[in-house]
Amino acid sequence: MRQRIRPIIFLLGLCSLAAAAEPPKPAPTTQPPTQPLVASLVPAATDLIVSMGAGEHLLGISNYDDASRPELKHLPKIGDYQTI
Repeated sequence: MRQRIRPIIFLLGLCSLAAAAEPPKPAPTTQPPTQPLVASLVPAATDLIVSMGAGEHLLGISNYDDASRPELKHLPKIGDYQTI
C-alpha cells in the first residue's frame, strides 16, 4: 500500500509546483501603439478637442471652423455636417 501512495504524493507535489509557476509573458508587440486620429465636422467639437489639449489628434476640420486660429492653420477643411 505504501508503494502506491508515494507516486501519488509525488505527482501532487509536481502539480502544486506547476500551479505556482508564473504564467508566460505575452510577446512584445512589434509596432508601437498609434495615436487616435479624428476629423471634426462640428466647430464646437473642434473647440472642445483643442481646449482639451488634443489638437494634435485632428486630421481635418469643418468648413465653418475658424482656420485663422494658430492651432488649426495647418489642417485642411474637409466639409461640414451635410457634405464631406
